[in-house]
Amino acid sequence: MRKFKYFGAYLIPLFGLFTFKSTGIYAFFGLFFLYVLVPILEQILPLSSYNLNKAEKELAKESYFFDLTLYLLVPLHLFVIYSFLITVSNANISTLDLIACVLMMGTILGVNGINVGHELGHKINHPFKMFLAHVMLTTSIQNHFVTYHNSGHHRDVGTPEDFSSAKQGDNFYYFALRSQIGGYFKTWKLESKRLTALGKNKLINPMIIYTLIPLLFLTTIYFFFNFNTMLIYGITGIYGISVLEAQNYFAHYGLRRKKQENGRYERVQPKHSWNSDHLIGRVLLFELTRHSDHHHMGAKPFQLLESKKDSPLLPFGYPMMLMLSYFPFIFKPIMKKHLKLYGIK
Repeated sequence: MRKFKYFGAYLIPLFGLFTFKSTGIYAFFGLFFLYVLVPILEQILPLSSYNLNKAEKELAKESYFFDLTLYLLVPLHLFVIYSFLITVSNANISTLDLIACVLMMGTILGVNGINVGHELGHKINHPFKMFLAHVMLTTSIQNHFVTYHNSGHHRDVGTPEDFSSAKQGDNFYYFALRSQIGGYFKTWKLESKRLTALGKNKLINPMIIYTLIPLLFLTTIYFFFNFNTMLIYGITGIYGISVLEAQNYFAHYGLRRKKQENGRYERVQPKHSWNSDHLIGRVLLFELTRHSDHHHMGAKPFQLLESKKDSPLLPFGYPMMLMLSYFPFIFKPIMKKHLKLYGIK
C-alpha cells in the first residue's frame, strides 16, 4: 500500500481543475493548500528517512506501477492545460480569478510539468519516456532542459561551470535569469560538441527543434484561442520556470565542490546537495527531495532514491524553501546560519 502514496502528486493538477471552476476566494484554495497548509504540516509531521530494504528495492525496481503513475499524469496534465486555456480565454473572467488561475497553472507547470519531464528525461535509452518528457517540457517551455540537466548540471553541479548551482550570497532573481539564459546557450554548445564527437553536421543541432517547438506550441494556442490567451499562457510559463529555478536555487545553495591540484573538481558527493525528508514534499515531487542520491545516479528511478546520512538537510521542506527563495532578504540569512551548522562559511 505504501506505493500508492505517489498518487498524492495528482492533488496538484486536481487542485488546478478546482481553481479553474471556482471564483473569488475559493479559486485560491489550491494555492493556500500548497503554499500555506503543506509547509505548516511539514513542520508538524515527523520526517521520514526510511530507505527500502533489499527485497523491497527488487520489487519496486520490477514494478510497472511507478512508471504508470508518471504516464497517467501526462494526459491529465494536458487536460488541465486545456481547461486553463478555456477558463482564461473567457473575456469576462475577473482579475482576481485570473491571478489565481495563472499562479495555480504556473505551479502545475513548474512542479508536474518540469519535474515529471525531468524524471522521464533521465531515461535517455527509453524512446517512449523521452517522448513523454518532451511533451511535458513543451508545455513548460523548457525543451532544452533534458540536455542541459543531464549533460551540464549533473556533470558540473557545485562548480562555477554550472549555471544551475547557486553559490552563497546569490540573489534568486539574478540566479534565475543567469540559469535560464546561460543554460539555454550552453545547451547549444553541449549539443554541438556531441555532434562533433559523433562526426555529424553541426547544422542538425537538436536545439533548433527545442527552440522551435515551444514557439509552435504558443502559436497553436494563438491559432485556437487568441493573442491574449497566448500572452497569458506565456506569463504563466514564466512563473512555472521560476518555480523550477527556485528548486535549483536552494537545492545546491552554498555547496561547492573543491578544485583539486590536477585542475579537476572533486567528485560529486552527498554533501553537495541539500536534502529533505519531509514526506509530503517527497510525495508531491516524486522523491526529488532526496537530491543527493539523485545526483549519485541520475537514471535511478524515483522510487529507489534513498536518504543519505552524509547529505546536509534543509531547514524546511521543499514547499517552504520554494517560497522563501522569492524573498532573498529572508532566505539568505537563514541559509547563512544553516550553512554554518555544517561548517561552511
